Amino acid sequence: MGGVMAGRRLEKGLVLLGGFLLLPLFPQASAQGKGGADRFARIASRKRAARMELLEERKPLVLPGRFLPLENDPAAAFRPIPRLDTPGELQRALEKERERMGPFMRDLAPPVAETRIRRFFRTFLWRKETPADRKEFAALLRGEGTWKEVAVPHYGPPLG
Repeated sequence: MGGVMAGRRLEKGLVLLGGFLLLPLFPQASAQGKGGADRFARIASRKRAARMELLEERKPLVLPGRFLPLENDPAAAFRPIPRLDTPGELQRALEKERERMGPFMRDLAPPVAETRIRRFFRTFLWRKETPADRKEFAALLRGEGTWKEVAVPHYGPPLG
């Protein structure tokens, strides 16, 4: 023969594929049982045979014969919308589209019931850390020192 056949078996366990000689990773005897058949193939076929009765074949639905007309309908041809050249034309087109889509954009969902207790912080006490705070942190937790009341949002120092 003129060329090399893809996947041609040369000897037991050797395969010539695309001009490359492939050696099996595991010896053939390791996967074969006493009967000579592949042990893994027997396991796979046994499981498949045990599951076949659980499968049911789905028949395709019988669809009605539907034929499309072959003649050309000029009314069905695509017609692009007119070009919008000015901001006024764009605003009128947007208003028209909002009016057309209005029924679909209504908020029909019922209000969501509040399930959490929410607390809003509008003011809080603030101060910069001092070296004394580092020495006695418990005093800071007790609220000792000079504090300033600030409103939220607070953009004071430290910045960085």
